[in-house]
Amino acid sequence: MTKYLIQHGSAKGVKIETAILGNYCDGIVFSPREETIDSIQSYCNNNSLNPDTIFYDPQFYYSRYDTNIYKNLDKNSTFPLEIKRKDWRTKSDNIINFLDNHAKDSKKISLNLITPSFYIDSLDWKFDHSLEIYNYCKEEYKDFKNYYLSLVICEKMFHSKNDVDELLEDINDEIEEKDGIYFFVVHENVENNSKIKNYEYMDEETLSNILYFIHKLQDHGFKILSGYNFMNSVLYAMLNVEYVSGGWFNTLRKFSKDRFENIDTFGIRKKRYTSIPLLSYFTGDLAKIVSEKTNISFMLSGTSYDDRFISDFDSLSFVDYEQQFWIAIYSAIEQINSNSDIKNRIDFVKRLIVNAISHYDDMIRNFPYEEEISNKLRTNAVHLNKWLLAIELFEKKALII
Repeated sequence: MTKYLIQHGSAKGVKIETAILGNYCDGIVFSPREETIDSIQSYCNNNSLNPDTIFYDPQFYYSRYDTNIYKNLDKNSTFPLEIKRKDWRTKSDNIINFLDNHAKDSKKISLNLITPSFYIDSLDWKFDHSLEIYNYCKEEYKDFKNYYLSLVICEKMFHSKNDVDELLEDINDEIEEKDGIYFFVVHENVENNSKIKNYEYMDEETLSNILYFIHKLQDHGFKILSGYNFMNSVLYAMLNVEYVSGGWFNTLRKFSKDRFENIDTFGIRKKRYTSIPLLSYFTGDLAKIVSEKTNISFMLSGTSYDDRFISDFDSLSFVDYEQQFWIAIYSAIEQINSNSDIKNRIDFVKRLIVNAISHYDDMIRNFPYEEEISNKLRTNAVHLNKWLLAIELFEKKALII
């Protein structure tokens, strides 16, 4: 059964406590880049958080980039700066001290150790060293319940199934004691996909290879924690991963390459309702326009915020929409969990997608002469056919019949 975690970021306020008290979150992935370990430890103690479902991402993948993006990472005196290839081979003090310190800090709040890794954009020394660091940590730091190998992989690595099979072969060969994997994709920068203004969009071949990659890792005996997720959480729950996580800002739901650059990645925030029946986000403005043609109750996710969204979407705050996102995703995961095996879960998610496409087709037919509105609806839905194709490709690659 898949569980849902919150991906920690800046300006957390009481967001996480609200989700915990509401029982639509199972744990947290904490970020030392956003908050010091002392502050995180105090927060965990004050809220009596369960160390079984607390994770501490070392965010070592920032270590080869400009220190201007480190935020709180450089408050950790052992966080290594501008790592070179030779540093791990020589077991330099700056890396070993960091590993020791990370294990010590993790133990303060968690029974799980996420091992540090590099950002992997090719099959080179960064990938090899990440596997070796996992083996080292598992041997050196014995007092954790679970160990998670970090795999922070560039989206382009999933364009080819041959590359994916090579990744899988190396992981299976080099990791003798299989346990957990903390995995997320580093997506292309938003400006590179400016022609496709859909947050969920990914070409079917790449997405099918990601699903195949996760599924084969599970076959090899790994538990999967999939980080930085948005609506695609339903696709990973379909595979019955151990955990999926997502945060309150878009940057905590989709990790893109511009996170490694010293630029503003927030942009202009818009209030968006998370619709599980549509498997997409819907702005209040667009929902109001659609409601003039038809009853829009079909798009509701069954959350406590639904009535206010229908009656006065602007009365909901950004924080309300963040909570609504978690409630909706958590509920969808529970529905997927109710299916007994992978074939049933796949069939269930495919039905969700087909139904969402049907809803969008009905809405578009209501606007035969309003090209701007119909185009917005088509853009909102453009990922759905890609998802369906990706699942079918995945089934063939994974020989699921």
